[in-house]
Amino acid sequence: MTIKLQASVAFQAKGSLEEIGGYLSKQVFGGLPFGGKDACIHEEIPAMFIGEPIMGMQVVLDFIERRGVYILTFAYDPEVTDEMSQAELEQCAFFQRGFEQYMRKILARLPGLHVVS
Repeated sequence: MTIKLQASVAFQAKGSLEEIGGYLSKQVFGGLPFGGKDACIHEEIPAMFIGEPIMGMQVVLDFIERRGVYILTFAYDPEVTDEMSQAELEQCAFFQRGFEQYMRKILARLPGLHVVS
C-alpha cells in the first residue's frame, strides 16, 4: 500500500489567486510570498507556491474555478518519504490528519475565509 503524504485544506474566499496568496502569506506564513503562477505546476489548475520548503514541505495554493474553491496543500518531500519505513509512513499519515485539522482551525479564524473541508 502506498501512502501519499500531503495535508490539504479547502476553503472559499473572495479574491484572485494572487490576492488570496498575499493574504495567506501575511496572515499565516510570516510574509513568505507565494509565486510561480507562470510555472504552471498543475496543467489546468491555476496554482502558486512558496518558493522554499517549510519544514521540508512544499506549500501550494490552487484555485479550482469550477468549484469556486481554493486548496492549500502541504506536500511532504518525496526524497525523504521514499527513505521511510512503512511504520514511519503510517505514523506520518496519522500526524497528517491532525495537521489538517489544525490548519482548518487556523484558516477558519481568518476573516473572509470559509473552510469547506
